[in-house]
Amino acid sequence: MGQWLYHFALAFLVLNLLLLVGNLVRYGSKVGVGHILPLLPALLPSMLTYSLPMATLTATISTLSGARQLNEPMTLASNGISLFQLMPPFVVLGFALCLLNGVSFQWLQPWSEGYKHQYLTSLGANLLESELKKPQTTLDLGQARVNLFEGGEGQRSAIIQHRKEGRITKEVFAPQARVEVDRENKEVAIHTQGSIRVVSYEGQHFGHATLDSVVPVRLPFKEKFRGKGSLRQWPLTRMWLAIQTGTHKKLNKLKAYFYEKLSLTLSPLLLVIAAFPLGFAGKDSSRITGFLLGLGLIFLVYYPLLIVGKKVTTSGAPLPWMWMQLPNLALLVLGIWGCRRLDGRI
Repeated sequence: MGQWLYHFALAFLVLNLLLLVGNLVRYGSKVGVGHILPLLPALLPSMLTYSLPMATLTATISTLSGARQLNEPMTLASNGISLFQLMPPFVVLGFALCLLNGVSFQWLQPWSEGYKHQYLTSLGANLLESELKKPQTTLDLGQARVNLFEGGEGQRSAIIQHRKEGRITKEVFAPQARVEVDRENKEVAIHTQGSIRVVSYEGQHFGHATLDSVVPVRLPFKEKFRGKGSLRQWPLTRMWLAIQTGTHKKLNKLKAYFYEKLSLTLSPLLLVIAAFPLGFAGKDSSRITGFLLGLGLIFLVYYPLLIVGKKVTTSGAPLPWMWMQLPNLALLVLGIWGCRRLDGRI
C-alpha cells in the first residue's frame, strides 16, 4: 500500500499538472495567465474526473511491476498464496478513491463550476477596471474604441471612435471625462464634463459640431467567456430528485449525466481490478507492456463504452443505469478473467 500510494501521488501530480497547463493555455491565451491564476483552485475538482482513474491505473501497474522485479509474487505463490489474495489492499485503496469521487461529484464540482462561471463572466469587467487604472490606455469595445489620456491635476481626456465594418464613422473628443464600468448592464459609462467635439465621417462629407455634454456615453462590452450552467454540474442529490420527479424538459440527458457520474464514481475500484493482471504483463519487470495495455483499456474499451452508454441513455432507452455501467462491467470481467489466467502461472 505504501508503494501504491507513492506511485499514485506521483502520477496524480503529473497528470494534474498537464491538465492544469492545458486549462491555462485555454483561458490564458485570451486574457493572460495572470488573470487566470485566481481560478486555479476551482479547476482541480473538474480535473479529478480524468486524473483519478489514470493515476489509479498507473499506480497499480507500477506497484505490481516493482513487486514482480523483486520476485515477491513468486515467493508468495510458492507458499500457497494465490493472486486473488493479494487484491484486498488494492481494493481498499480503490474503494477510498470511489468515496473521494462521490464527494467531488456531490459537493466539490458544483462549487467549483459555480465559482468558475461567476469568475469568468465577470472577467471582462475586471480587465476593463484594471485598464482604467493605467494613466494611458485603449479600450476595445467591439464597434467602438476609447482612447484615454491622463491630463494634469488628475484630469483625464477621452477620444471615442465609433466604427462600422472596420471604418471610423464618428469621433468624440472630450477634454474632461470620467469612466466607470457598469457590471450590471455590461456597459462602460463615460461621463464628460464641459464641451465635447463630435466629428462625423459618414457620407461623402464629414461634419463637426461642439456640444455641451449632458447624457453620459454608454458603450456595451462583451464578456470574455460566456456559457450557461450545465446539467452535468448539478450535485448528485439534485439530479436524483429531478429524475424521480420526472418533469424536467431534458430528462433523458439528465439521466445520462447522473448515471455517468455513478459509473465514474466506481471507476477507481474497477480500474484497480482490471489493472491487476496488467502489472504482470510482458517479459521480466518491464512496465511498458502493462502501460500500453492499460492505455488501450482506458481509451479503447472504457471511454468508448461510456460514450455508447450515454448516447443510448440520451435516446430514451430503458434501463439507463445498466447501459451506463457497461464500462465498469467490462473492467470487472477483464480483471477477473486476467487474474484467473495468471493465477498459478507466476
